[in-house]
Amino acid sequence: MKSKQDKIEQVENGLRPEYFIKGDKLKSITEVMKETNTPGISVAIIYNYEIVWTKGYGVADTETQLPVNANTIFQAASISKPITAIAVMKLVQEGKLDLDENINAYLKTWKLPENEFTAKNKVTLRNILSHTAGVTVHGFSGYKPDADMPTLVQVLNGELPANSGKIVVDMEPNNESRYSGGGYTIVQQVLIEQLQKPFQEIMRELVLEPLGMTNSFYSNIALNEKQSTNATAGHNDDGKQVLGKRHLYPEMAAAGLWTTAEDLAKFSMEVQKSLKGESSKILTKEFMEIMTTPVLNGECNIGLFNEKVCRDQLLEHDGGNEGYTCSMQFHKEKGFGVVLMSNSQRGYEMKMPLFVSAAAAYDFDNILQPDYEIVDLLADEIKLFSGNYRMEVDKTVKIFQDNKKLFYKTIFDELKQLDYVGNNIMIDINRTVKFELREDSRELYMNEKKLERLNHGEKLASDYIQEGNIEQAVRCYQELMKKDKDMKNQLENKLNNDGYGCIWRKDYNSAIAFLKINTILFPESANSWDSLGEAYFSDKQYELSIEAMKKSLEYSPNNQNATQVIKDAKEHLKK
Repeated sequence: MKSKQDKIEQVENGLRPEYFIKGDKLKSITEVMKETNTPGISVAIIYNYEIVWTKGYGVADTETQLPVNANTIFQAASISKPITAIAVMKLVQEGKLDLDENINAYLKTWKLPENEFTAKNKVTLRNILSHTAGVTVHGFSGYKPDADMPTLVQVLNGELPANSGKIVVDMEPNNESRYSGGGYTIVQQVLIEQLQKPFQEIMRELVLEPLGMTNSFYSNIALNEKQSTNATAGHNDDGKQVLGKRHLYPEMAAAGLWTTAEDLAKFSMEVQKSLKGESSKILTKEFMEIMTTPVLNGECNIGLFNEKVCRDQLLEHDGGNEGYTCSMQFHKEKGFGVVLMSNSQRGYEMKMPLFVSAAAAYDFDNILQPDYEIVDLLADEIKLFSGNYRMEVDKTVKIFQDNKKLFYKTIFDELKQLDYVGNNIMIDINRTVKFELREDSRELYMNEKKLERLNHGEKLASDYIQEGNIEQAVRCYQELMKKDKDMKNQLENKLNNDGYGCIWRKDYNSAIAFLKINTILFPESANSWDSLGEAYFSDKQYELSIEAMKKSLEYSPNNQNATQVIKDAKEHLKK
């Protein structure tokens, strides 16, 4: 029987992707930290409903070189949301709030504007907490320590000095899932107005103290001296430290939690034990089951997402603030889980390798994929896989042969070789994507998602974007909006997210194309012009960035981000 130390070492040195092929090299935590420019991480492992160990690696701050330990605090970013959600559920359990009441019934000094989208279905706490409210503003970029800080109402209204847009409903509630940090900011206002206390105090009383999360707190101000000595600094994807060490977030319910991996593991275990009927520090089993029941299409529960890993379903939430990324994954019923916190923009890349390593060391049930083995690919098998497929409504994945090998390509992925492992299964060279032919080789699945084979010569919007044919791509999107009445409400946000995804990958041509299309389809959207301006700025096309940001200001004169980008772009042009 392996000792605790043996298992720790197995986890530390057994990082591997979800799909593993015999002969692939296992990696260590320190190796992957170096590869991803991650100065420091903190890890907590849950097994049999207990925290079996926590440990810190690397440094909290590249300037001070202070080492990370189990008590080092990180920004939890969006993992702030499920902690907020359980506080709301506590008040629901006490009869002080109703999940299905019109949200405006709980708001006093500020109201969510009613419009044509709320005529049929009103926005509720259940909608907001499960990201089905149709509410705008995906996330928040935070504020440098020396920046003017907006009030919460200014954030809600998108007024200076807020650097985010106005929070409104632009899709019919309870109709589609769409992530919204803006919605959780509304919840923050609800809690403050209903309990007449500062949000930090509400969260401490309702959640943090009952769960013994002694190293956790919500904050929208600079850390005090005591907190700073135990805090990490954020670092960008190149490993450089964030200016001012970290950003501040007045949107605390969505992004303002400081915590440790161990404290988040305490939250995870409470969910597990409550569902088992063995703990009720915050919620009874009945109300914890309500919180973890899928809403609408099943993607999200109240505060927590559902994630399929191998043959099982996990509860999870990820987080990403400026210079920080983190993840929390745990099983609803089997008492295991992993929490990872990092002070790096790329720390998230360790999420699955670390989870799979822990699954191997502790034998997490139904989590590990089989160890595959590369076998020869026959000509008939090449023909079966080859073709163009609809990956999303506007995007294709192409699988094709080159020199007796198969490759795949999407607008988001560089050309990647595929290895055949038998049983009609292909694994990409990075071991993160699996293609599998099912139903007598007629249906192709990509990581469990069914793909639709396209007719010969059929193209989607992404194909035209890659060809540089923006006009034809626009026509494709216009056709999609004609066919689907809900597409218009979803498309602006979708294109915006696609554009930012390309910026993050430094694929500026695709980013600019997606965001330029957005301004053509939604010419009066301040956010679309703002995003295009950021893409141009990232690509060092400063004059075009200024033009786009000026257009954004025409439709949103208080857009502080546009004003700042124009200022920064002009400074670059002087150099």
